[in-house]
Amino acid sequence: MSNSFAEENVTVFDHNDKRLGYFHDSEISVSKDLTGLAEFENLVEVTGNPDALDAILHRSPAGARILLLGLPYAHRQYTFENIVAYDKMLGRGIPSDHDMVGKSIPESRAGRPMAVPAITMEGFRESDLTIAPNGDLICVMRSGGRNPKMGVNLFPTPLYCARSSDNGKTWTLPEQIADRGVCPYLVTMSNGIIVCTYSRPGNWLIFSGDNGKTWKGAFQFGSGGATNFIVETEPNTVQVFYEVGENDREELWGTFFEVSKMNSSDLE
Repeated sequence: MSNSFAEENVTVFDHNDKRLGYFHDSEISVSKDLTGLAEFENLVEVTGNPDALDAILHRSPAGARILLLGLPYAHRQYTFENIVAYDKMLGRGIPSDHDMVGKSIPESRAGRPMAVPAITMEGFRESDLTIAPNGDLICVMRSGGRNPKMGVNLFPTPLYCARSSDNGKTWTLPEQIADRGVCPYLVTMSNGIIVCTYSRPGNWLIFSGDNGKTWKGAFQFGSGGATNFIVETEPNTVQVFYEVGENDREELWGTFFEVSKMNSSDLE
């Protein structure tokens, strides 16, 4: 081990106690918990274990450099999409000579590149808007969730949310509010709670009691993975519509949920 390598913060992740024992009394840390991968910017996978490969591809942080030494002998079918489709940074720039500059694109935006840190499979799409009780605009966005091809494992990518306090002129950076999120829909209830329904895999609800700043209470109410829609039907009650595969056909189901505040900070 070179001195330069020894000075780095190195952790070996493995489920095998015997192999981890090789690093006893060394300056290298060891761990069995793969969730710690998110703390490292440089990752090397050497085992070819399919679960380890999936974990690195899914849990590595934005901007991470990944060396997959174990991939050639992994017993798992991978496609190009599996390895590189999970964008860790979305970039966008509008050329100064774009045809729509001065028309639908303000001149102030031309030639100004932007970068948004995000883990996505498809970029941002399928967005929905609602107005929070304090007047902020709340936008939720799908970032992935396409159906996997046979024999290929595709992880869902997070559901993101951004807020605007100036009628959409400027927005906060998108933040993850759930670990998945196809076809998200929002409703601001008369009691001040914002409810978001989303899917794939499963049908889900998540809630915000502070104008979309934080979200909690995510739970699964169905096993589908297609379109959801939500409305408030009366005070403290929402109805969620969603597709369900029954009797060899797709059926539209609707389920009522009572949602109310227990106090100023909790939901029930």
